[in-house]
Amino acid sequence: IVWKDMPNETRHSEAIPSAIAARCAGKQGKFWEFNAQLFANQSTLSSDLYQTIAADVGLDTPSFSLCVSNEDTLPLVERTLAEGLALKITATPTLFINNERFTGSLSQSEIDRAISAAMVK
Repeated sequence: IVWKDMPNETRHSEAIPSAIAARCAGKQGKFWEFNAQLFANQSTLSSDLYQTIAADVGLDTPSFSLCVSNEDTLPLVERTLAEGLALKITATPTLFINNERFTGSLSQSEIDRAISAAMVK
C-alpha cells in the first residue's frame, strides 16, 4: 500500500495542515492510526483536534507539535501530491491494483476480486 497525499484546499481549508499533521504522526510510526481519526472527524479538523488525536494515539506530543508548527513534513506532502497528479489521480480514493485503476469507494469483496484477478495474470 502506497499513500499519496491529495489535499484539496478548495474543498477544505484544513486539507494541507491535516496532511502535514498525519505525516508528522507518521514520523512516530502512527500515520495510519492518526489518519483514521482525521477521516472520522473530517467536519471538525483543526489544530486543537490534531493535538487531541496525537495524545489519543500515543504520540510524543511536544515532538509532534514542533513537527506540525515547523511544517517539517510539508515537502513530503508536496512531493506525494505531485506524484499523485503525475499519475492523473483526480478523485479519492483511487486504487491501482496491478496497474489497473479503480476510482471511488470499493467494497472489500470488490478489492478481493481485483487482487485475485491480478494474481492470475
